[in-house]
Amino acid sequence: MKLTSNPSFGYWDQISGKMPHFKALDGWRGISILLVLAGHLLPLGPPRFQMNSAVAASGMALFFTLSGFLITSTLLYEPSVPQFLIRRLFRVEDGCSICACCTDL
Repeated sequence: MKLTSNPSFGYWDQISGKMPHFKALDGWRGISILLVLAGHLLPLGPPRFQMNSAVAASGMALFFTLSGFLITSTLLYEPSVPQFLIRRLFRVEDGCSICACCTDL
């Protein structure tokens, strides 16, 4: 396999033609969400140890770390920032519309 120096091709294009899906990150994302939910909904340990806030903060830090990695990987794969922002807007817009309809905003 020969990697070209053509700037119109990203690293992932030259290797496989599409950005890979990191299946292991799906599990880590699920773990981070479960940590946040557990920190907010379950009594964890004695109150003086403040385990709830520590568990929730760990889950949040893990989630944001994964998000940063995936956003960086996506921008390295396809470095067009306007296209990336448009895709993100349309992905978030559906959830926001559903939430607005359900809460009568």
